[in-house]
Amino acid sequence: MRLLLEGWGCRPISGATAAEVEEKLRAQRVNPDALIVDYRLADATTGLQVVERLRAAFGSGLPALMITGSPNAALLQREFAGIPVALKPVAPGKLRAFVSEAMRHAGRGRDA
Repeated sequence: MRLLLEGWGCRPISGATAAEVEEKLRAQRVNPDALIVDYRLADATTGLQVVERLRAAFGSGLPALMITGSPNAALLQREFAGIPVALKPVAPGKLRAFVSEAMRHAGRGRDA
């Protein structure tokens, strides 16, 4: 996924935890344009918690895409309060559509 995003001109910043990603963003003095987050994380944190933390730090309107291997994505979509859900493996077209929309959103500005 990283290589695909880089091929589209994105600069992905990744980490194992929300704190790690937030630290990298602050160290590089970067505000994210979008979040692509896996739902299940190693430290028992959920992707939804990561989105909430990073939106609190960088703006409530920050676009997010939740990635999951769960076959119950429709149920999870409701749990994620409208955050779009992509099933693993993520189709490049779906990822590209999300990135394109996020970049349009970033160009308009977002809620702080």
